[in-house]
Amino acid sequence: MTAKRKASAKREMKPIRFKVLRVDSSIAKAQETIENRLGLPSGSVRLVNPNGRKARASTTKTADMLAFEKRVSDATGLVVSIDHHDDHGTLSIRYCSLEQLDDLVQKLVRKH
Repeated sequence: MTAKRKASAKREMKPIRFKVLRVDSSIAKAQETIENRLGLPSGSVRLVNPNGRKARASTTKTADMLAFEKRVSDATGLVVSIDHHDDHGTLSIRYCSLEQLDDLVQKLVRKH
């Protein structure tokens, strides 16, 4: 196989098209639009980020959630992230050493 054929075979195996979406676009709506305009079956388009991971709708944090994150971060001295959805969520606290984890646990169990 010639070098030219090898190059074209590689392109045929993995077609990639990049299109920048608006930030406020819904991922599902964008996939549906692409499928409709190109006449593709439903579910055949998968949007990915430039790093290859599946694209997901971005969530914006409210001012209240950002204030809560800052408050907990200030109290613990660690990086804090709150992912809140309706009436439930996840609180993540990042530590870099066992000493930081031990300090955090001491602050959490300290009696007032």
